[in-house]
Amino acid sequence: MQPQVSVVVAVYNPGENIDGLVDSLLTQTLPADALEVLFVDDGSTDGTAERLQEVVATRPGWSVTTIPNSGWPGRPRNVGLDRATGEYVFFADHDDELLPEALERMHALGRANGSDVVYPKLVRPGRPTPYWSLARETLPVADPLGDVLTSRTVHKLYRRQFLLDCGARFPEGRVRLEDHHFSSQVLPRARVVSVVADYPCYRWIHRGDGSNNSTAAVSAESYWGHYTEVLRVAERVAGPGPLLDRLRLVAMAQAFSRLAPAEYLERPEEKRRAQFRAVGDLVREQFPADLDDRLPVLKRMRVRALRAGDEAGFEAVQRLRARITFGVGLAEVRWDGERLHLVLGVALDDVDGAPFLLARHDGDLVVPDVPGAGVTFPVDERRLLPDDLGTAEVTVRHRAAATEWPVPTTVRLEQHDVGEGVTLRMHVEAELDPATGAFGAPLEDGTWSVLVRVQLLGESLAVPLPTDGASALPGTGRDASGRTAAVARLGSGALALRLPAPAAPPEVRRATWDGDRLSLDLRVADGVDARSLTVGDRDGADHGVVEVVEGRALVPVGDTSVGDILDLHLHEGPPADPGPGRRLRFGDAVVEDRPPYRLYRTESGFFSVKHVASPPAPRSRLRRALSAVTRNDRRDRQERTGG
Repeated sequence: MQPQVSVVVAVYNPGENIDGLVDSLLTQTLPADALEVLFVDDGSTDGTAERLQEVVATRPGWSVTTIPNSGWPGRPRNVGLDRATGEYVFFADHDDELLPEALERMHALGRANGSDVVYPKLVRPGRPTPYWSLARETLPVADPLGDVLTSRTVHKLYRRQFLLDCGARFPEGRVRLEDHHFSSQVLPRARVVSVVADYPCYRWIHRGDGSNNSTAAVSAESYWGHYTEVLRVAERVAGPGPLLDRLRLVAMAQAFSRLAPAEYLERPEEKRRAQFRAVGDLVREQFPADLDDRLPVLKRMRVRALRAGDEAGFEAVQRLRARITFGVGLAEVRWDGERLHLVLGVALDDVDGAPFLLARHDGDLVVPDVPGAGVTFPVDERRLLPDDLGTAEVTVRHRAAATEWPVPTTVRLEQHDVGEGVTLRMHVEAELDPATGAFGAPLEDGTWSVLVRVQLLGESLAVPLPTDGASALPGTGRDASGRTAAVARLGSGALALRLPAPAAPPEVRRATWDGDRLSLDLRVADGVDARSLTVGDRDGADHGVVEVVEGRALVPVGDTSVGDILDLHLHEGPPADPGPGRRLRFGDAVVEDRPPYRLYRTESGFFSVKHVASPPAPRSRLRRALSAVTRNDRRDRQERTGG
């Protein structure tokens, strides 16, 4: 049978960082015989290849291929793609993780729509949510000229035959932006692109130890030379027309993330000039002047200075941008029934706290002329586009898991005359329902930061919603799906919503096997009369109910098929009439796997049993110890952050 998904992993000296990915692949809800995993080791020297050989030894469809070191992910990914046999291919980095239902959900959406590419919802702990515009709505068929062009990483699901028909290949060797290069071959040819936004699929982990390739130092000439080559590929593949124009506009807008004004202005003069020359070469070759008027105003001004070789003008606009801030303030927060109602204001400010003033010209708003080394920008170059007037959105982000969800938001744009100038403000209202805040599902337990995503003058910022000491917060919480949702002020002063788990959830202390029955030793809160345990699978099938005696239960785990996942719920009623139940959490359980079953902790911390295709590879004492440390560290972090 052809696998539904092949996961290709380029591997080089990941050490223990690969454990999270391996565990996340083992706990995928996609049936085990529908999953092919291809590790391609790029000549690791830390024993990774040997370690992975143990992992794949008893798992059909899993393999390790070792190649001579090539120095970058391109060649190992090409080798993996050549060996893949699945209907779809997913490229995962060796130190990232997939959430349990990720592959199943992406494959189902792709197959239902005949998708060539399926985008997952990304989460990035410790960093802003990447490509937020693609995390707001699940799209069975996305606009090919829309926001799908903003994401050029390869953490996506691709229809394998589509890639073969395209002849898509990663550049090999030490080539920067190799994922952008690949995407420039693929996205212009994709007929159907789909987006999964209602489930967090891929945890993109930034390592602070310098182990990520993208953190390595690179010269301005080299980096922007690779950036230019990516656009050359897009030009060859897309040809002239709206798609190429859109690709160039997206690339130019994103280029300025590498030209952050404050950082740029602090660099030594020699480095500023090198970067200015390199980006100027890119603009002159790959960004036609007839596209300038489609750029937001401040980026448009900088692009025209780059094209003209006007270094003084470019630095003048960089200084102007460094002066601009977005003032965000909470006006009101209150409960309206079970929903949290927020009122806030956003203002276009100067760094000194005064309003940043625009001017009027022929009925339009324009950026005031930019002083600096005698530079004058024509008024047409300083004219605001309609989108430059601004927008804002409220979101919530889980402080431990980093999952972010949109909150229904309304915005009223306002123009205020201040002396002879004009400033921009926004009146923003949002309603957060903890019981439906995750695309109709309840927000999970933990602490949720309230964020405000602002865009003004084409510049974007995502900030925690600040409160001050005078802000009155609701003193009482509200019921949300059986939990008390409470408004809180974090140590930073930012607004948050706390959703504590019900007191003392039932946990598994120990799980072993008694013949073909799973023997469970449970931890139950005082005063809870645990009398029965129900077992069900993800398809809604009931696998029975057993009696609980003194915190122990024997659970028959038969009549399952490869890929089935069983969840367990504890009840206070007798087996004949169990009544409402609570799902068992994994806790700090000591577990014993027994073929063909694997016992594991879900992403949300629950205890589940998966029927796998074959016996899992034996876990070494070191691996068990590392897993225990990771589990304890995760719990400690959650306790510290309220997650």
